[in-house]
Amino acid sequence: MTAEVATRDDTVCEDLIHMVLHLADDLRSHWESAASEYDITGGQAGLLMQLTEPMPMHQLAAEMTCRPSNLTGMIDRLEETQLVVRQPDEADRRVKNLVVTNKGQDTRSALRELLTSGNPFAARLNDEQLAQLHGLLAKLVEG
Repeated sequence: MTAEVATRDDTVCEDLIHMVLHLADDLRSHWESAASEYDITGGQAGLLMQLTEPMPMHQLAAEMTCRPSNLTGMIDRLEETQLVVRQPDEADRRVKNLVVTNKGQDTRSALRELLTSGNPFAARLNDEQLAQLHGLLAKLVEG
């Protein structure tokens, strides 16, 4: 007995790639728009969302898979807008931890609300469809 090999329609796979890229653009635009309401960029908003506990820049850079030098300008801007401060580490005063201020925490909460309430998925899908999409995307992300 020979096993039948399922063939995939290249057109469907190509369409999926284009749709995912289109949705990524929609999400990026939504993200940038939400961030601009707080006079920060999407990258700065992402950094603010990622910074959930005090940590040194090198640790944050590792979590964001970039070099610390790539974060310096964003952190400087977040510090200027009083969303983040640099504080000496209690265990090693040579190390500066990045700490989200109260204003930064409020901004992060407001951004989270903006992102979840008006995102492109929520507007186009019902709860059951969102759950299905979540399951499929989780399967793809997990590899």
